[in-house]
Amino acid sequence: MIAYITGKIVEKTPAGLVLEAGGIGYTISMSVSGSEQAGVVGATVKIHIHFHVREDGMKLYGFAREQERALFRHLISISGIGPKVALGILSGMSVESFVTAVLNQDVSLLKSAPGVGKKTAERLVLELKDKIGVISGPPAADGGRVSSLEAEAVAALVSLGYREAEAAGAVRRALQDGRCATVEDAIRAALRGL
Repeated sequence: MIAYITGKIVEKTPAGLVLEAGGIGYTISMSVSGSEQAGVVGATVKIHIHFHVREDGMKLYGFAREQERALFRHLISISGIGPKVALGILSGMSVESFVTAVLNQDVSLLKSAPGVGKKTAERLVLELKDKIGVISGPPAADGGRVSSLEAEAVAALVSLGYREAEAAGAVRRALQDGRCATVEDAIRAALRGL
């Protein structure tokens, strides 16, 4: 129904933002990392929207990237996972880390997301492993090596105590110049940027 909203951020919290568009203020719930990526108060941004309707109300969920919205929609289609748990998963790990965890059947990494136990993590792997190409988009030219390298570097930084969103941003910036050939290179470059 609503694909996206372009407007000015007038309020911002870790749980979302208020976006003013056409004289209307829209309260939009977001993951912590999505809210961080969205921009600063006063900025004009485009937020991808999932319009969620239930018997007790309607709610807008927003995403800075289309891949994040696609993953959210796949997550809420799984029995036992509602919007709150899906946002918790997206707050706990990047789309790329989640895709890598599902492809590698890494139940322990999936269990680290808020609201996800062992059985739910196993169900995520079982139900999403065949749909993961739709979520992650086309594979990288090198067969996915870069996203695997990225996921490993992010996981290493998280184990050192950095937040997932902070670590993912630092690794992404470190990999942009193309000089990181190994996970160790990526970790060193990301640590310099943190």
